[in-house]
Amino acid sequence: MKLFQIFNFVSKPKDLFKLKSKIVFSYFFAFFLVLELTRTAIFFTSSNYFAGLSGREIFLSFLHGLRFDLYVIALLLFPLFILFMLPHKKKVFINIFHAIFSFLFICFVLFCVGDIVFFTFFNNHIGIEVLTSFTHIGLFVSMAFQTYFYITIPLF
Repeated sequence: MKLFQIFNFVSKPKDLFKLKSKIVFSYFFAFFLVLELTRTAIFFTSSNYFAGLSGREIFLSFLHGLRFDLYVIALLLFPLFILFMLPHKKKVFINIFHAIFSFLFICFVLFCVGDIVFFTFFNNHIGIEVLTSFTHIGLFVSMAFQTYFYITIPLF
């Protein structure tokens, strides 16, 4: 709620632009941090899969992953960032964009947690398989709350 109160006190367009820029960079950094934590978690949970790689290969893989992550985040969020940066100051627009960003972030975190679990079983990232697996949603929910409850419970 405090964030939206800040917008009421911004009177100059330049100040509003600075504030919106900080919000955009905060969301961008949050999405980036989630992807890097996901990459690190996959590396440690599946360390035997990566055992044959040298330190240099691991380092270069992480660098390529950083570049890819920046690209993915920009591709996903750039249209929303552009709309958010348009010169509107009404509280309704700010609330709508904040709700959209928050919803996307929650979905993104859940997808990344799912990717970690998926990688530990199949040594591959979630891809098109996710679209074909919606017929087995009951199985996934029962696995999440029965077999992997120690991962699922902290999310709620």
